[in-house]
Amino acid sequence: DVGLTLDPSHWSGRNLISSGDALGTDPSRWMTSLYDNGLMNNTVTLNDLVLPGSHNSAAVALEAEKHCGRINLQIDALAEEVAKNQDIGLAEQLRQGIRFLDLRVIENTNFYGLKYPLHHSYLIHEGHTKTLYQALDVVGRFLSENPMETVVVRVDGYDGCRERGKDHKTLWKAEISRRPRLRLLEKEHLTGDISFLQGMALIDIDRTQTYEDWPGPNFGADTWNDNDGPFEYGRYYKHKDGRSDKFTVWPFFPNIAEYDVGQTIANPFFNGLAEWDKPYMNHIWMMHSLIGLRATRVNAVMTDRVGQTGIYDVATRLTLYRLFEKKPLPSKWDAVETKGYVNALGEEFEHHCPRNYVLQGFHSYHDNSAEDRKWKYVCHRVDWLDEQSYCGGSTGWQKRQYHPSTFRTNYDYLLGSVNDFDNDVRFFWEDGKYAITGMGGKYSKRKGDRRFYFYASMVTKETTQCSWTGFVNELDKPMDYQTRSNEWIAGIISQHSNWNEDRRWKFYVCR
Repeated sequence: DVGLTLDPSHWSGRNLISSGDALGTDPSRWMTSLYDNGLMNNTVTLNDLVLPGSHNSAAVALEAEKHCGRINLQIDALAEEVAKNQDIGLAEQLRQGIRFLDLRVIENTNFYGLKYPLHHSYLIHEGHTKTLYQALDVVGRFLSENPMETVVVRVDGYDGCRERGKDHKTLWKAEISRRPRLRLLEKEHLTGDISFLQGMALIDIDRTQTYEDWPGPNFGADTWNDNDGPFEYGRYYKHKDGRSDKFTVWPFFPNIAEYDVGQTIANPFFNGLAEWDKPYMNHIWMMHSLIGLRATRVNAVMTDRVGQTGIYDVATRLTLYRLFEKKPLPSKWDAVETKGYVNALGEEFEHHCPRNYVLQGFHSYHDNSAEDRKWKYVCHRVDWLDEQSYCGGSTGWQKRQYHPSTFRTNYDYLLGSVNDFDNDVRFFWEDGKYAITGMGGKYSKRKGDRRFYFYASMVTKETTQCSWTGFVNELDKPMDYQTRSNEWIAGIISQHSNWNEDRRWKFYVCR
C-alpha cells in the first residue's frame, strides 16, 4: 500500500469488506488467510491462483571474482549492477508473500568449495543463501512455520562449469524426496484440491513442468526509452491464455543489452541499477493493468527487485479476482474494497471490478504538490449484469490497440477516453442501461490533469429511477462517496479547475 490509510469512519455502517481482510495483514500468511476466510474451499486449485514470483531469486548480492566463465572484464567490474536481480533475500521474499522462486544452480559438487552453488553468472556473496540445498532449507523452515502456505520452486541446472560423470538432476530429485515438505511438481498438482498442497513446496527441475511465457530479448521495459517497453508487453500478453498442462510463468523485468553496458561504462555519472530500472519502476502500473485481463491460465508473475515493486499486490489481486468469480462465495464478500490506493501520483492506472460486481464507492485524495489524485474503490456484487461480450472501442489518446487498457474482462464495454486534458468529463446513459464497472486515467505532468476512460456492463433488470448527485467533493479536498447496495452508477460529470488543477465529481445514480 502507498500513501494514506482509509479512515473506517468514512464507510461506517456500510458493511464493507476489503481485500486486505481476505489476504490478512501479514503477507507471510496470505494463503492461510484465504483458507480462514472461506475463499479456498475444496473446489479451488493451484490453477485458480496467481503467485507473486521473483526472477533469479537468489541473485541479491554477487561476487565479481567468483563466476563460471568470464563474461567481460568491464562487465565483471559491474557485477552488482549487471547480474543482481533482487533486493531482499529468499527468507524475506517468502515473508513478503513471494510464492514462486526461480533458482539457478551450477551442476558441480565442489565449485569454489561449494556444493551446487546458486548463481547468476557470478556466485552469491557471503551472508546470503549460496547453495541449492541451503535454499531448500530456507523454504522448508518457512513452511514449517507457516503450514498452510504453498510454494513453487523452479530449479534450473547450468551446464557451464558442470562436474562431469554425475547425474546431478537425479541427485537433486533424491534429495527432494528425502525432505518431508518437498515434492516434485506434477501436472496433477495444477488441477487438484489446493488444500492437499498445504505446507508443501513443489519443485520443478529444469522446467519440465513449468512454462515461461517470455516475449524474448527484443521485448521488455526498454532501458533507454521511457514509453515503449510496457506497450510491447501489453501487445504481447493481450490475448495470452497460458498452458493448461504446465505451470505458466509471466516475467516482467527490464532487459539489459550490450548497448546499455557500453553506455554505463562511458557514463561517469551512471547510478547503477537504479538508473537502468527507472523506466521499469515508473511503468510498474503496467503490471497493475493485468488486473481483470482475459488470460485465465497464468500461474505466476515474476519480477526483479520484489522488495520495491508491487508484484505482491498485483498477483494477489489477480488471485482474488479469480476466487470472487467462483460460486458460491460467503455473503460477507458482497462488497470488496481495493487494498490501498491503486495508483501512485502521476502514474497511469486502471481498476476493474471483479466479474458480476459494479463500481459502488470512490475514495480519493488530492496532492497539491503533484496536482494529482490517488484512488481506491469499492465494488459491490450483483446478479443483474449481462455477461455477454461487448465490442468496445478506444478513442482519443488510446490509439495503440495493444495498450494495456485492452486488458478488460470479456463482459466489459470500454468507453475509451471521454475527455481532453483540462476539459470536463460528461457522459451518462439516461435510461440507466449500463453500470460503471471500472475506470482508469493517463496523467499529463504538463497539464496537471488526466484523461479518463471507463468500463461498463449492461444492466438486465428494470430501471425505476435515475438522478444526479450534487458534487461529492470540494477542489483539493478528499472525496468519499458510495451508492447504496441496490444502486449503480450510470454516468459521471467531472468539472476541471485550471486554478486548482483538480476536479469536482458528481454521479448519475440509478436503481
